Amino acid sequence: MTFAAAPEIVLAHGGNTVRLRPTLRAAVTLERLHEGGFPALFRKVSELDTTTIGLVITCASTDSGAARAYLKSLGERPLRDCLPALQGPLLTLCLNLIPTPDETDDTPELSPKPHDKPTGWPDAFKRLYGFATGWLGWTPETAWNSTPTEITDAFQAHCDKLRSIHGAAEDDDTTSSTTDTRNVAEIIQNGSDPTLDRAGLHALQGLRSVM
Repeated sequence: MTFAAAPEIVLAHGGNTVRLRPTLRAAVTLERLHEGGFPALFRKVSELDTTTIGLVITCASTDSGAARAYLKSLGERPLRDCLPALQGPLLTLCLNLIPTPDETDDTPELSPKPHDKPTGWPDAFKRLYGFATGWLGWTPETAWNSTPTEITDAFQAHCDKLRSIHGAAEDDDTTSSTTDTRNVAEIIQNGSDPTLDRAGLHALQGLRSVM
């Protein structure tokens, strides 16, 4: 996985500021916001759907009170004047709900195999939560407030530590963990979710770069 500082989006309007993070909680909530999952979410944000934009800001905010104040300040001006400026930052936020793998990463545990059973995003996020709380020992609050990329990076470091201490012995627990990681990677790395348009995601990434 590509290592980078946790992405944070800062929005300001009318003297109100709200900070947004693509946390696991936000990812789980926003992926199921619309029928069709992430593709529908990206489309709604691109179309400047007011309900979706409000929910993205609310779900990803680090301070619910700040989010309410910010959204209230937006309502004091015509939405056509406010929404276009939000499109780029919110697309960036939504894209960061999905970890982007490093194409040069050849770590076996993160390399999906043809026989692995594909999973959907809800299952993938459930397993990330399990990695954080079960393997890493994080509290539920820490897990929910971490980004999917932070969890996968930390879990990979944990696996590297175990291999360094104990070697590469394959016991039942290790085998189970490796399978789970590969199934998550099947979603993240190969886009096995049949509803996820990877080409569309790359197009949105190009869009956000010119905004």
